Amino acid sequence: MARKTIIRLTESDIHNMVLEAVKEAVKQQFGSSATSINKTKTASGFPFFGGTAVDKKTGKPKWKGEPAWKEGMTNVDIGGGKYDNADEYLHTFGARNIVFDPFSRDAEHNGKMFDEIEANGGADTVTCFNCLNVIKEPEARENVILQCSQVLKPGGKAYFQVYSDKKQLAAGGARQMGDDQWQEFRDITTYIPEIQKHFGSVTRKGSYIIASDPIDTEVNAEWHMDGTGDNFRTMKRFNKKIERSPLPLGGSSSLK
Repeated sequence: MARKTIIRLTESDIHNMVLEAVKEAVKQQFGSSATSINKTKTASGFPFFGGTAVDKKTGKPKWKGEPAWKEGMTNVDIGGGKYDNADEYLHTFGARNIVFDPFSRDAEHNGKMFDEIEANGGADTVTCFNCLNVIKEPEARENVILQCSQVLKPGGKAYFQVYSDKKQLAAGGARQMGDDQWQEFRDITTYIPEIQKHFGSVTRKGSYIIASDPIDTEVNAEWHMDGTGDNFRTMKRFNKKIERSPLPLGGSSSLK
């Protein structure tokens, strides 16, 4: 009778195996650099925060209600693309914009932005526009949402926007578009459960989702410096913890 070999794993072995599994889970099959579009008049998504009209006296965009940004505030634009229109737009309010994008910016840029976020003590606001819809893997989408959650300062808000197309969704569902592009085509409401896993308050406003009250978990978001999926760093949380049982990336949520 053949003898059985028993392999005993140490706690360190198990920890490393879990890290490797998570690292593989958040890798993206498709990049998003080809979906970065240059908007000449205003940044993509930002018309929601005041429209394209400019006050001739102040030179700043006109607003309906209270502006989302004020002098001295910092916004982190996750998946912000290769163009600097958003930087210029937020600068009109006296706010700073930090673009982090592993597919449209190089590792040197992203590493510098990572350091700036940490030095700044997090962000007052986070924007994630036309980003979740170009990610095929649920785990990778959750990692981006977790980034938005963990980087916010206390009282901060995260703003999400996605591209949706009912006709394309009905014609063939989520699918590959071009050599290195993915489109979900889903309605904005279908992303709410994903965002609720990491935010205590999630509301829809038209084609946007506004999230606040980040939920703490034991999982740290991976901040990938480039599109390889291997070069990443982790960042501490900058906001107050909300009691909640930890969930693994890709796990289900009981939050309603």
